[in-house]
Amino acid sequence: MVTRVFVEKRKGFDVEAQGLLADLRRNLGLTGLEEVRVLNRYDVSGLSPEEFSAAARTVLSEPPMDNVYPESFTLPSEYRVFAMEYLPGQYDQRADSAAQCVQLLTQGERPQVLSAKVIGVKGEVDDAGFSKIKAYLNKNNIPAPKGGKWDDTGVARVLRNEMYKGDLVLQKTVKDSRRISHPNRGEQDQWYIKHNHDAIVPPDLWDEVQAVLAQRREHLDNPLPPPPSQPRSCRTHYPMTGKLFCPYCGERLIHKWSNGRREYWACKTNIKVSAAACKGIWLPAEVTLAWGEFDEPVTVIPYDDEFGMHRFTALPKDEYEAFSECQYGKEDDLCQE
Repeated sequence: MVTRVFVEKRKGFDVEAQGLLADLRRNLGLTGLEEVRVLNRYDVSGLSPEEFSAAARTVLSEPPMDNVYPESFTLPSEYRVFAMEYLPGQYDQRADSAAQCVQLLTQGERPQVLSAKVIGVKGEVDDAGFSKIKAYLNKNNIPAPKGGKWDDTGVARVLRNEMYKGDLVLQKTVKDSRRISHPNRGEQDQWYIKHNHDAIVPPDLWDEVQAVLAQRREHLDNPLPPPPSQPRSCRTHYPMTGKLFCPYCGERLIHKWSNGRREYWACKTNIKVSAAACKGIWLPAEVTLAWGEFDEPVTVIPYDDEFGMHRFTALPKDEYEAFSECQYGKEDDLCQE
C-alpha cells in the first residue's frame, strides 16, 4: 500500500518559501504575490500504518519545525499550484536518503519512497507569466520533467495535465507499424478515469486554468485567408491604403503578402529603409477587417492584453500626435499630417 504525506515548514521556519516569495517579487516583478508555500510530498510503500506514522514524525519531518498533512490535503482554491518530481529512473537524493533512514528506524526491508516538491502561490499572478516561471525554474537549476531546460511549451504542458486534478487518461499515445509512439487522435479507444488519485490542484481551479488557456488560444485558431486567385501587384489600391500609420516613426503602413497567403500592413520605413531606422509594425489584415473603414488617418498601436496576447488598436493620427506618448517628434519632421 502506498501512503502519501505532505510536510511543510511552520511559520518562522519557512525560510525557503519566504526566500522564494522575495525572489519572485524582486527579480520577476510579481509584486501582486501575497504568499508562497513550499511543501515536500512523500509517497511511501512497504510500511505498516504504525511504521509509517513513526517515520512521518521522526524521518520525514521535524516536529518542532514542520507541519505534517495527510494525503487528502489540498491547498485552498486561491492558490495556484505547481509540482515538480523526478521521472522513473532519475536519481532522487531526498527520496533515497529518506528510504535509508526509515530502514534504520524499522530495522526491516528498505521501503520505496518517492518525493516531489509542491509550490503554491497566492495573490495576483499574471496569466501570461509562463515565460517568467520558465526563466525562474531554469535560473534555479530545477530540471524540467524530462531533464534539461524548461520552455514555454513545457510549462503549458504541466498546466494542461489532468493528473494534477486527480484524473487519468489511458492510452494517450499509439504505436505505428514501426513501433514509434504518436498522439492518439482517435485511432484507438481512450479511457478517462475520474478521481483516480488524490488531487494536487483543486478540480475547480484546474478547470478555471483551462478556460483561461482556451481564451488565449481563440485568436490563434482563426483559419488562414484563402490565397488570391491571381498574383496581386504591390501597387494595388486597398480601402485602407494611406490611412494606417506607424506609431514609431509616423510613416504610413503599406500592404504586404506573406508567402502569398497571409496579408499584413507593414511600416514603410522598416520595409524600404531598414529595421535600424524604425523597428516597425506588422498588422494582420484580418484585424483591419474587424475595424471596418476609416474616414480619417489612424495610428496603429500594439499592446498586450490581460492574457499577454499581442493585440492592436487605432487612434486618430492627430490625436495620437498630441499625446506625450507619441514616439516621434515634430522637430524630426516625421509627424506627417
